[in-house]
Amino acid sequence: MPGSQIIMMRVLSLRCAIVQLPFRFSFGHALAARSNTLNVLVQAEIICDDGRRIIGTGECVPREYVTGETAEGVVARIRKNLAPLFEGKYFKEPEDLIELLSRSLADNTKHGAAFCAVELAFMDALGKYLEKSLYEMIPFLSAIVAPSLKLAASANTMMSMTYGGVLPFASPGKVEVIARFYKLYGFKTVKVKVGDSLDKACRSLAILRSVLGPDAILRVDANCAWTYDEARWSMAAFKKFGLASIEQPLPAHDLDGLAKLTETIEPIVIVDESLTSLESAARLIARGACGGFNIRISKVGGILAALKMLDLAQGAGIETHLGAQVGESGILAAAQRHLACAFGQFANVEGAMNKYLLKEDLTREDLTVPWGTRAMPPTKSGLSVRLKPQTLARLSLVGSQTDSEQ
Repeated sequence: MPGSQIIMMRVLSLRCAIVQLPFRFSFGHALAARSNTLNVLVQAEIICDDGRRIIGTGECVPREYVTGETAEGVVARIRKNLAPLFEGKYFKEPEDLIELLSRSLADNTKHGAAFCAVELAFMDALGKYLEKSLYEMIPFLSAIVAPSLKLAASANTMMSMTYGGVLPFASPGKVEVIARFYKLYGFKTVKVKVGDSLDKACRSLAILRSVLGPDAILRVDANCAWTYDEARWSMAAFKKFGLASIEQPLPAHDLDGLAKLTETIEPIVIVDESLTSLESAARLIARGACGGFNIRISKVGGILAALKMLDLAQGAGIETHLGAQVGESGILAAAQRHLACAFGQFANVEGAMNKYLLKEDLTREDLTVPWGTRAMPPTKSGLSVRLKPQTLARLSLVGSQTDSEQ
């Protein structure tokens, strides 16, 4: 993408809506169990030098126990703080918009979900204007915000990516059913939510190892459930299952405990709830508090923040995973797939089980993990998705404002 392309576009408005997406079943882990999700959609409308009006759509999934954000708080912040930064602004080059987004990110590190929804809306709009997919734009974005980051993708490559599965809290009978389904589906990596019962976790891991076989990669995620001693005890019990990693075994703030675990246990310690911003990433690296990052686009503030975080991790030799907030629609699932394919070096990518989890999705395109778990990047411009107007109107809460004509 040429860096001096004159585009001349003006931001007309930023509108947002809260959308409630019901689940087909309750999804539980140590911090929460939910049967639906409240997501925030943002639509950025721009007018271009050629007369076109383009609407770009972004999404976030706020989780109060992760970043302290609620759906209502996200909407309030966007309307009060973020919309005034962009509405009415002119941009002559793509770099102008990207650099403003990058500068604004620094003032919104504690509001990652809100910033993510706004940023993705602009990425979608910019891609539609330039007739480039987000996958095609990522090398250009990285060159601006993370120039030392090494990507697998380039202008002449089309990279694929592979998904791993996630197992929520479930009874042994359900674990076996899910395990057999995952094997049939083609998952080679499965992460198990643990923390409610050590005996139950061991039974789940035994079933998974038996069904998936000795070559399957098994991981566990405690979602902050344990103390340091409980984590050591649990990892001793899990040793016979040959785990590749343990995610967020301790509360988010316990960096000393995480550092001690990182030094003393064999599986890689991955952080999730501890990792919410670039500042937290730098602290974790400085303290030696983990061996891996689980980056979730909605949590950390969008694509630009994720690229900067990947740059930090790559420089420090930190393993990177690409996660998903439970309940992401096809909008965030598409953004995740673009990034996963462009970076090409994630140890694990999870989520995107949309049609199995959501009763209704918001996008016409089905971004569910394909059978075989291998996926190519979407190829349409922007995020490569279109909304379903009737579904959006039906699931939007009263007082929300988005344009349903997509």
